[in-house]
Amino acid sequence: MCDYVNFEQWCINVDSIVAHIEDQGSFPWQCYKKLDIVDQKLVIKEIGMFAMELVVGLQDVKAKWDDVNRPLNSDASPVLPA
Repeated sequence: MCDYVNFEQWCINVDSIVAHIEDQGSFPWQCYKKLDIVDQKLVIKEIGMFAMELVVGLQDVKAKWDDVNRPLNSDASPVLPA
């Protein structure tokens, strides 16, 4: 059974967060591996919470505005321009 970090209606698989840390290179991975299991769990939770809060916050972005520079009520497009 997999463990997940949950935030509102979102969840992230813990194994995918650990894999992402490993993919960042040897220094982040070595730092993570030096932590005891309690601190590793705390790091995983913080990374997961940050990622989900970022996604939730980006959902409130309004990409267009009216003629007096107020955001429109429509949602931002799934892909924002560069």
